Amino acid sequence: MGYGMLRSLILVCVLPWPWVVHGAMRDQARPVSAPTALREALREQALAYVGRPYVMGGSGRRGFDCSGLVQHVFAAFHIHLPRSSSEQWRVGQKIPRIALEPGDLLFFATGRSTRINHVGIYIGRGRFVHAASSSRSVQVASLRESYFQRRLMGARRLLD
Repeated sequence: MGYGMLRSLILVCVLPWPWVVHGAMRDQARPVSAPTALREALREQALAYVGRPYVMGGSGRRGFDCSGLVQHVFAAFHIHLPRSSSEQWRVGQKIPRIALEPGDLLFFATGRSTRINHVGIYIGRGRFVHAASSSRSVQVASLRESYFQRRLMGARRLLD
């Protein structure tokens, strides 16, 4: 089955559970029921952007910043998220690291910041996809790296 057909099949499965986050509704948003196929499709969608350039404020064709990448990947499945990582942190259900599943969001305080300023999409096996300004591209990283272990602030689940 080709990627386009799989994505269409997944969209048909997802459509009965619309989930749109808008301003005041943000705090009331509930997770989408997520079959394994949707989690796998989100994982594949995120991986499709590996190597794309990092562009501050970017959320599309020319490149991505971290929250723009997350917003873009989820929008492909009609899941609309706020634009910034700190706003995305307020959406969904907080989960412990031990419970991570593909499609969950990981939040970090990078550099010298003590506040959330970076987000990535967990893809399984301790890895995540993120738009890293340090490497200037979208890449796969490991939660086992000491840099990310020290800076992980938490995780959120948007999919139930």
